[in-house]
Amino acid sequence: MKRHVLGLLLGLGLASGCATRPYNTMVTTRYNSATGQKETIYYTGLYEALETLVATPRGIGLHLIIQMDREQKDGIYRTKARLGALGPDDLSAPGIFFGFLVNLSETDPMTITLSSIQHMGSPDAYGQHGNTELLSTPIEANLQPRDVRRLDFGTSTIFTYGTNEIVQVAYTFQGIEELKTISVERLTFLEAERRYGHQEDSQQTDGEATSETAPVPDAASEASHP
Repeated sequence: MKRHVLGLLLGLGLASGCATRPYNTMVTTRYNSATGQKETIYYTGLYEALETLVATPRGIGLHLIIQMDREQKDGIYRTKARLGALGPDDLSAPGIFFGFLVNLSETDPMTITLSSIQHMGSPDAYGQHGNTELLSTPIEANLQPRDVRRLDFGTSTIFTYGTNEIVQVAYTFQGIEELKTISVERLTFLEAERRYGHQEDSQQTDGEATSETAPVPDAASEASHP
């Protein structure tokens, strides 16, 4: 299903724009047991998830994206951490939540109602952020065959130094209510470049990038950013 959703998004040109400015940066290191060496992983400020809401072949997919809406400089964070000068503002940032509903059917129009988009926070933050309802009213989406609809959900506080954010989506399709819990994963620099051609000026080694990847619509061009 992920590849099916991706093919439709690409066919409609939704993933064609590439950002030219630097994204927020988080740097981590880990031991790679395969190579016996430490590797450095560079993260952007973009998060994404592809999720099936209605099973194929008459499927509806949700492409969910979060953009961190604040510049983040890893060197400054590490210096402040060593000095014991970190404050609450260093650990959180606004996150812009938006996404795309995709009707995968070639022939059938479908209607889905989103009743709740709940940002639950990051597992890395130990419950300090999240628990924010992003929908003020339900959204009914009438999707024609192969239709794609963009949805802007608003903002919520995300954990600056986490690698994923949890979102719960409640929806109704053909009178049946469903609830899905989605992990929206933070993209590394190499994942961002491989998925939708984003270029970064950064020396990096990244063991996280995989071949199971998907380009994302350019958040920088579709959401405001200082």
